[in-house]
Amino acid sequence: MQFANGVPRSDVSLINNSQIDVVARGGGSITINANNLKISESFLIAGIEDGAKADSNRPGEIILNAAATAKVEQNSIIQNNAGNDSEGNVGNVRINAKSFAISDESQLSSSTFGQGNAGNVLIQVSEAANLESASRIFTVTGDRGNAGNIRVQAGSLTLTNNSVLNTTSYGSGNAGGVFVEANGAVFLSKVRFLLHLDQREQVPQTELAALQSNLDLSF
Repeated sequence: MQFANGVPRSDVSLINNSQIDVVARGGGSITINANNLKISESFLIAGIEDGAKADSNRPGEIILNAAATAKVEQNSIIQNNAGNDSEGNVGNVRINAKSFAISDESQLSSSTFGQGNAGNVLIQVSEAANLESASRIFTVTGDRGNAGNIRVQAGSLTLTNNSVLNTTSYGSGNAGGVFVEANGAVFLSKVRFLLHLDQREQVPQTELAALQSNLDLSF
């Protein structure tokens, strides 16, 4: 869905355990266009259900567009996942806003626990991006599919109080990469950039180089 230039957007709030769930056989998308967007103690969920084979070659995405501020808080969860033993890829999680803040142990993620690949988590804001209070942005693979990348592009970047950027492989698929670009000020305090190859035993060195994630910080 596209909005014509000059058409004003209203503020949108999802609060008090609101839930949008389009999990099925893939292809279901969630798109929110707002002026200010607030997601508090709520859930946006897309992807492929356990044991299902995707019906579509076009993975569904979660896209949040805010002309002003996008906030995710109070243990909210936004995820696009491929379930256990599923077949097919899942789409990206995209946030486009003037500024973005995630806090209070909230999560943004795209993961795969099946044969297909996870999507990417993509955040693009012209001003400030803030990750606070043990919030997490992550991609995971727990099977043969590959985890996606995390890419944050912002005017300034603040990560504090045990916030995490994390891409992990628990299976035979590859972990993704973490890419951060900030044009202005950067403040990091008590944060973690985690690039894991967990639960891998006796991985040959030649394979380890191919499996290792990338971390790229550009300030």
